[in-house]
Amino acid sequence: MSFFLPLALVLSLGGCLGLYLSSRHQLLLDRPLAVRPSRWLGTLLLLSAYPLLCGSLQPLVAVYVLFAWTTLLLMLLPYLALLVGRKDAR
Repeated sequence: MSFFLPLALVLSLGGCLGLYLSSRHQLLLDRPLAVRPSRWLGTLLLLSAYPLLCGSLQPLVAVYVLFAWTTLLLMLLPYLALLVGRKDAR
């Protein structure tokens, strides 16, 4: 396994964090991040993960892995506030 796969997964994690933390419904920060720069950066990180995934996987498999990983992260990130112990998350 090449180092492209873990790097792509970490980049997409950063992209999902950028998208989630710019939402007004996020519970990890006291105030959401600035909407426009955070969403642009998140989208750029998610899109830059695809060529890295293509470096170690076939292109259609890379699309599937990226979509599945992004879906999983965007589903689990709201529950991270519970693990951190934010009182307003309960």
